[in-house]
Amino acid sequence: MAETTPVYSPELVIRYVEQALVAKDPGQLPICFDIGVLEKYREAGCTFIRTRSSGRVQSPEGWRLDFGIVDDAGVIHAAAADVLKLPRKERQHFAAHVRVPPLNARFLKMRMGLGACIDEGDIEEWDGRSRNPEG
Repeated sequence: MAETTPVYSPELVIRYVEQALVAKDPGQLPICFDIGVLEKYREAGCTFIRTRSSGRVQSPEGWRLDFGIVDDAGVIHAAAADVLKLPRKERQHFAAHVRVPPLNARFLKMRMGLGACIDEGDIEEWDGRSRNPEG
């Protein structure tokens, strides 16, 4: 009998991300969304199917998205490349429901070319450890 894969497996997530990074395939990186993102499509009469761990939403217009489901966390996740195939207004809707770990907004602003990291103080040497003793 085949071994059952758990829904939550940090080791498998690491392998999955490593595979995408080594292959230089960022489109395979997962993006997480609050499961509430699907409410709009339920109200619009889209078709839904699921197994215990994955699902699909299909619109009457023809687009569809396959995703993983983490019921306990109220999250779905899909490969970035699959989300990018959605129509623009759907990508915007999904973006409004994204779930992310804590990210540094100043760094993101800088990456977006919006002028962050100005007047943050002097550049200093650093040992790569968190300044927060708990982090």
